[in-house]
Amino acid sequence: MATATPAYAGQTDQNRRVAPSRAINRSYASGYSSHLVVEMWNTPFQSLADAGHIGKILSRAGTTMDHLGNSKQPEVHVYQFNPYGVSGTASSEQAHILIHTWPEKSFAAIDIFAKDNNSAHAVLERLKSRLKPGLCNVIEMTRGRLLQMEDT
Repeated sequence: MATATPAYAGQTDQNRRVAPSRAINRSYASGYSSHLVVEMWNTPFQSLADAGHIGKILSRAGTTMDHLGNSKQPEVHVYQFNPYGVSGTASSEQAHILIHTWPEKSFAAIDIFAKDNNSAHAVLERLKSRLKPGLCNVIEMTRGRLLQMEDT
């Protein structure tokens, strides 16, 4: 079992450091945002092999609406591996999506970092509807809370 070594956030008057658990602002103790670590298995080869296709999927999955109901597109970057496979990102104010595909293994590894749990799961559902995995495993984290854990 790994043990976390805390980074120290401040010093006392005796030149000792204060552990971050005592130095953090407790108003953030509930965390900053939601992070989904996703593995999609048994995904059709054609869904994962082409950078152009993945770019469109990322763009649609990351599209959000502003307070006036206007659609906001994320900034999308994709890289095509040879002979196949893709790495891509989509970034906006609301969410960041990263994907790495292995079409020959029918597998995609995805990270979704969003402002809240509902937004993260909405992105996940849009990705699932377009990639059509046979199996989807998800680990859900609230970022900003690892400091409260004794072991990592």
